[in-house]
Amino acid sequence: MEKKKKKVLIVDDQNGIRILLMEVFNSEGYTTFQAANGKAALDIVRSDCPDLVLLDMKIPGMDGLEILKHIKEINTEIKVI
Repeated sequence: MEKKKKKVLIVDDQNGIRILLMEVFNSEGYTTFQAANGKAALDIVRSDCPDLVLLDMKIPGMDGLEILKHIKEINTEIKVI
């Protein structure tokens, strides 16, 4: 039976950081998603249920702590760094 690929969501308002982290995680065999803001991040959490979220704390609009709170309301099992 094939092992399911782990899913990582990268949330950062800086495109360059998202691209760099996606390349690193993709090269290690992870399925990656990216979001530039809180709304997009929460949409991905709801639809794709990532195993891990790498979350920038300083994002325009909804800040990292607010996004974290919403992620945990959706699914307490998701790990967030």
